[in-house]
Amino acid sequence: MARFILNRLLLGVLTLLGVSVLVFGLVHIVPGDPVQIMLGDRASADQVEQMREQLGLNDPLIEQYGRFVGDALSGDLGTSIRTGQPVLTELLERAPSTLTLAAFALVIAIAFGVVAGIAAAVARNPLVRVPVQAVILLGMATPSFWIGILLILFFSSTLRWFPVMDDGSLRATVLPAIALALPAGTYLARLIRTGMLEVLGEAYVRTARAKGASGRIVLFRHALRNALLPVVTVLGMQFGALLTGAAVIETVFSRPGIGRYAIQAINARDFPQIQGTVLFVAAIFLLVNLLVDISYGWIDPRVRGQAGLST
Repeated sequence: MARFILNRLLLGVLTLLGVSVLVFGLVHIVPGDPVQIMLGDRASADQVEQMREQLGLNDPLIEQYGRFVGDALSGDLGTSIRTGQPVLTELLERAPSTLTLAAFALVIAIAFGVVAGIAAAVARNPLVRVPVQAVILLGMATPSFWIGILLILFFSSTLRWFPVMDDGSLRATVLPAIALALPAGTYLARLIRTGMLEVLGEAYVRTARAKGASGRIVLFRHALRNALLPVVTVLGMQFGALLTGAAVIETVFSRPGIGRYAIQAINARDFPQIQGTVLFVAAIFLLVNLLVDISYGWIDPRVRGQAGLST
């Protein structure tokens, strides 16, 4: 097991290194001078040049990248050009809001995916099966920001059940979590439906039925348990998708999270904020995927044997 975790950690470090090269290159080819944006149009050329020299933006790119990686390894993601505050400090202040939103959304997505996936796979009544499949297709085709706007119009503006903007309460997390969860939940529902249809045709399921097992036992103990194995595999990717999708949702609902912070950094051409945010989110994504890989190995004995988790 130690070797498996070590290999995954090494792969994660290499991935983070690749992400750092990619984001560093991209932010430096984006049009716009962050110093000019920060100082404003009235700043003189000498003031702009002095600030660029102070921030090290006139140094060669390879030197800037080496400084960025070295600082990141020591836990320093740079200082924001726009606010003058350490990027890591600002990210840690906003991380609880985004992680709470993503966690709520993941729970909702899993619950919706399991229920809708089972209903779409085993329901014989067209009055149940067809609407469920229609909701699944509609959820996959509808952008999360549009779902969020509709939820605000109906539940906040019309019914006034939930606040329109984030006010720090748990109620303010419900609508953005639903908007963020629906696309992911519909994807999980299709995955569970496909897995259920495959598993229900297996020999061990027919054997269980032949031995007199009830339909509920066959459905949940035999079929659903095995159909959920592929779902565990994609949970890490879905959590990453929720983190990236939070950027739009947090903007729609005015939540002070990492996603909205990233949007503001891009608009301001704040290089340290952009680089630090991408690296921070990538690290969270890789950590979650590592936990998913380990849990999948414990769930499926075949994977545990191949990966050496039993040793």
